[in-house]
Amino acid sequence: MEKGRQSTIEVATSEDERWALLERVADSAQLRRAFRLRELLFYLGRRSLKEGCDQIHEQEIGKEVFGRRESYDTGADNIVRASVSDLRKRLEAYFATEGIHELLRMEIPRGSYIPVFHAAVAEISQLPEPILANAGIGKIECLPLWVRMTFAGGLISVLALTAGLIAFWMNYRELYNRAYPWMTEPAIATFWSPFFKTNHDTDIVMGDTSFQLVQTISNRQFPLSDYINRTYVNQVKDFATPDLRFVLSMMTTKNLGNSVEFRLTSKIQNLAPLNQRLRFFNAREYMPALTQQDNMILLGSDIANPWVSLFEERSNFVATSDKNGFTTMLNRKPVGNEQPIYVPTDSVGYCVVAYQPNLTNSAKVLLIQGTSSEAVEAAGDFILSEEQLERFYQNQGKNKPEYFEVLLKTSQVRGTPLHIEVIATRFDSSL
Repeated sequence: MEKGRQSTIEVATSEDERWALLERVADSAQLRRAFRLRELLFYLGRRSLKEGCDQIHEQEIGKEVFGRRESYDTGADNIVRASVSDLRKRLEAYFATEGIHELLRMEIPRGSYIPVFHAAVAEISQLPEPILANAGIGKIECLPLWVRMTFAGGLISVLALTAGLIAFWMNYRELYNRAYPWMTEPAIATFWSPFFKTNHDTDIVMGDTSFQLVQTISNRQFPLSDYINRTYVNQVKDFATPDLRFVLSMMTTKNLGNSVEFRLTSKIQNLAPLNQRLRFFNAREYMPALTQQDNMILLGSDIANPWVSLFEERSNFVATSDKNGFTTMLNRKPVGNEQPIYVPTDSVGYCVVAYQPNLTNSAKVLLIQGTSSEAVEAAGDFILSEEQLERFYQNQGKNKPEYFEVLLKTSQVRGTPLHIEVIATRFDSSL
């Protein structure tokens, strides 16, 4: 059995005991603010525990929990699979943290939507052996010997214990810095604290490249409402030739991503590798309810990530794309020598980092847009650089507003940003 885990054995428990556990999980930090996942958990529990179902189908869940049509295509719309996968991770996180002392465990096995309950059998050690060894502490079985030596009052044991504590502290600090690298540099800590040091989940939402291609080829831009309800899928069937309609219909079933956004997401995750509140979504998987309660990091412009459109009215700098997919940076209210439109070239790109409140002013939103993949990567370099962020905060002075937008210019070669320059800023504490 793997160290630090808990083995499980199947156990026969009453329905009341299992339902009580389900309610504790639903009220935990992992789920209490995740409205749709709570609803999903209660639905699966009610169908299996209260109604005695031994099989629950994906299409049934999509209709009853996520409001999909009864005959919707589960192959094209993976909302149920993505949400259940997220729910499984949150169940694991609950039993690894605040639910670690639960005598009963619950899981949703892969390939099934029926919750299964087990009795937990705890390991002697709750920490993986390599971490204990690195921290200078032997196995927990050794602790009684240390206690006996301490009570014996021997000077050697006291010195050994002191040395062990010092070694533990030094190694603990090293492990802590590895687990929370975003806290080791002041400017990065200032920028990222609202997303990592918070009671809210933080959702990184990546663009949907297939949706971008559909709009570019069809020469139409669909609003967020059509994207959420997937009504644009039927609308593209009215376009052009049968062959082109077939191509567009095929694209609507794909869930393509952007490699630069995947790399940026990975770098953000590396800032807080143990943060269980950091979650990742493709734009197609995201849900409206989360915009009301979670921190959001939105990657890309609205042509690929339509969730960005929720915040464009507040924004001064906005990435806009024409029918051919060529993206420019719009400056809605130019000041001084600023330009109303910034047009990229082969060697110059533009990107914006915008920091705003969410729609209910209860959490934070970070928008990262660029005129090209290299520009988006440059924006990522900016928000992950201690030097760049420190210079930015120094230029703000003492009375800096909470919310801001930064327009960046980057010199670039194909595939690589070379230099980043701040060319315009907006600050607004009234949002």
